Amino acid sequence: MSFEDTHSHSAPSATSHKPAKQSPLSASEADSINYFTSQVKYFISLSDVLIVFANNKMAKLFNSEKDLTRKFGQQAKRIRLRMAVLRAAANLARVSNLPPERCHELSEGRAGQFAVDLFHPFRLVFEPADEPVPRKADGGIDLALVTKIRILNVEDYH
Repeated sequence: MSFEDTHSHSAPSATSHKPAKQSPLSASEADSINYFTSQVKYFISLSDVLIVFANNKMAKLFNSEKDLTRKFGQQAKRIRLRMAVLRAAANLARVSNLPPERCHELSEGRAGQFAVDLFHPFRLVFEPADEPVPRKADGGIDLALVTKIRILNVEDYH
């Protein structure tokens, strides 16, 4: 028996089994699949924000689902979700400044740091870790060029 005979959904017959011919895709369907495939490759290749941590203790906490859940309970899921959003972005400018992430730059004594919303009133605080930190002509941080961030803390800084 051939592979097709042993793996077909119908009972084997005395004649050789030929798989049913599938109808070919229309040109527009083929174009749609090719376009979608090229876009998926494009988005995957853009996923390059590197996340580092302020210290080894924080890296261990954030890289262990068990430890993160032990420390933050049900909110660990939201922390992991925000980390996934940050990691999937091509750069910091691609992280939404609207809810639910609401990525925003901090001010005053925390200039140069950023935060995303977690669970009120807590925020995931981070800073660009690119060396040197990319700057605009006006001295502000160029978010479109930030591709590496350092997680500092989960805190209520209000």
